[in-house]
Amino acid sequence: MEKSNTKIFISTLLILLPVIFYTCITLYLNFTLFVWVTGISMIVIQMFYTWKLISRYSIWYADYMFDEKMVGFRKKLEKPRIFFYSIFWPIMSLSVYVILATNPKGTLWKDVLLFAPFVFLFIVGVLFLDLTWKPKFENTYIPLVKKNLKQRQQNFKSNYTLSQLAQIFDGMVDNGFLEFMDLEKQKYHRCHQKITLHSFQK
Repeated sequence: MEKSNTKIFISTLLILLPVIFYTCITLYLNFTLFVWVTGISMIVIQMFYTWKLISRYSIWYADYMFDEKMVGFRKKLEKPRIFFYSIFWPIMSLSVYVILATNPKGTLWKDVLLFAPFVFLFIVGVLFLDLTWKPKFENTYIPLVKKNLKQRQQNFKSNYTLSQLAQIFDGMVDNGFLEFMDLEKQKYHRCHQKITLHSFQK
């Protein structure tokens, strides 16, 4: 655990220190230069990763909306990728907005404290989005996240009885929160849901 924390700390410093240095130099030279160089670079990079997502998922989205089979969609890989995008893409968008729309404070150290964290957050977002397109994301990071989630789930306790869990599941199906095209799949998930949640009661 200590090794992992040390690695994260060192990696953060290796990103943060160059960001602070870059922000100091460009702001010292010219604020407009900082905004144009940094802002345009951010927009181009974010558009690239947005295009990668759209070009890959647009066909699957159309298939899903028209109730067609999503050929090639590997949910164990694609859903975690979308999850990471849903977190870091808004952070990157916020960073771009702050860089382009915020006026300087007039003092170098104040401007560095204002803009450097958002440049840092944008770079972190890029690193995570880029990670989702690499093989080690599926082979290493997804299993690691799942392992951590399972460890946290072990501390969860349910006070519901099996009949109450069945009523909740049936209610979600009746009200459209869950939808199954196959009745056998519905029966399977109903039974599996009861068994899984019942295990948390113990």
